[in-house]
Amino acid sequence: LEVFSLTRDVVKKFFYTLSLNELNLMNHNQLCPDVSYNTLLYLDLIYFIPDCTASKIAQQLHISKPAVTSKINDMIAQGLVKKVQSQKDKRVYYLTFNDQVAKAYENYNRSLCRAVSLAEQELSQEEIDVFCRVLEKIG
Repeated sequence: LEVFSLTRDVVKKFFYTLSLNELNLMNHNQLCPDVSYNTLLYLDLIYFIPDCTASKIAQQLHISKPAVTSKINDMIAQGLVKKVQSQKDKRVYYLTFNDQVAKAYENYNRSLCRAVSLAEQELSQEEIDVFCRVLEKIG
């Protein structure tokens, strides 16, 4: 029970830190000002889902495609994202960032890369392997 409690506390702190970093990205980002947390979550989905479409976001969030389409249209109107027509299937439109948002995510990823680099310097390969397996299980 004591190990479970410690593990739970570490995981909670990790997710707290991630959430705090997301909020800091949103609140202190000069490249994408006035972005709501909901919009930031959609931007994260667009970033992490390969060949992202409104349908894929709807599927991930278990919400209707019209709801996602409405949000995406708002983001397009804000100039945050754009639709790019598929070369293979002209009915499909992929979602991608505008240049400002792409730059913001590039900056965000630099700090993530620094954290990974520090972990690689501080941890053995075996510890890194265990850490990766743990993250995969939690994910």
